[in-house]
Amino acid sequence: MIRIISIYAVLFIALTYGDYWTTDFAITNGLAEEFNPAVRDGATAYKAWNMIGINIAFLLGTSAMLYWALNNRSRISDHYLEQPFRASFNYFYVNPFSDKNIVKSPLHLLAFPLCCLFAKAFAITSNASGIVYGTGLADPIVAMLNPYLSGTPLYVAVTGIIITPFWIMSLYIAASVATAGDGFRTAEAAA
Repeated sequence: MIRIISIYAVLFIALTYGDYWTTDFAITNGLAEEFNPAVRDGATAYKAWNMIGINIAFLLGTSAMLYWALNNRSRISDHYLEQPFRASFNYFYVNPFSDKNIVKSPLHLLAFPLCCLFAKAFAITSNASGIVYGTGLADPIVAMLNPYLSGTPLYVAVTGIIITPFWIMSLYIAASVATAGDGFRTAEAAA
């Protein structure tokens, strides 16, 4: 389990560095603007220390999620393991530890860190596309929504559109991870 969390942390740090570098390069060379309002500083700059601080907090939080989820993966209902899509929009709850939610929350908390890695890879690819071609991958979505939204609501809408397929894909991968490896479900059923 520690190996899985360590691999996750290394990937998270590497992808965060890639995002930081491509964003900084694009902004420094006047090729792009920062889209995230939490780290944007005016039209042409961004708050690097905010980005670093947010990512450190995010890494610690998602690593804790991953640790807890790996320890509780045996509690995921077969219903969600067999059909992870059913859990894709069934994540609005306050207490992941309640009896009602414990049958799905470990799946969500396994999928969320993976979804973060996919989102970071997308951000790097989008930044690189902006650097090389002058248009980031998210730019068409931003252009489509820009007449209707601006600022933080625009950022949230675009992020939601981009992350949704990553979230669903992450749930399927998490379901595979939850049932693979040490045969915990078979061993627990026999106990």
